[in-house]
Amino acid sequence: MQSIFHHTSLAHALSILKSEVFISAVNTPTRGDSGMNCYCAKEPTARNMHNGNGAIIEFTWAGRETDNDEKMLEPEWLVHFGAWRSVVTLGSKQNLMAVDLHVKNQEHWREYILCTQRPPFLTIRREKWLDNEARNLELTTRELLASGIKVSVR
Repeated sequence: MQSIFHHTSLAHALSILKSEVFISAVNTPTRGDSGMNCYCAKEPTARNMHNGNGAIIEFTWAGRETDNDEKMLEPEWLVHFGAWRSVVTLGSKQNLMAVDLHVKNQEHWREYILCTQRPPFLTIRREKWLDNEARNLELTTRELLASGIKVSVR
């Protein structure tokens, strides 16, 4: 099993984990660039090839791997383009499992809560509420990831 890493924002990472779907920015099966960009090392060598900042979803890939870019048009492949990029091809449904979420800054959990929920009016309660909500979100996410989340690429 190959460990692969997808860089994105925390909001997108949580959306992927909750929906169990990664939606490719280019999702035309006849386009060779369709799929999910990822890296086989935690830190990419090409910093401009990821779709956001702040979070890294760690996956395991249990399917076929190749460096033949002609496989980009077929589902269920992890196509390697050297150290700088790999792609899980569009239509993959069976072999991609999310196993961990690395958040670069713990403050991102609080920022996500502030963007998605309405905090209490009183400032004194707000900070405690925010800390609790952020901690609960992180714990809930970790519990979901404990058994792995199968993700499909559309």
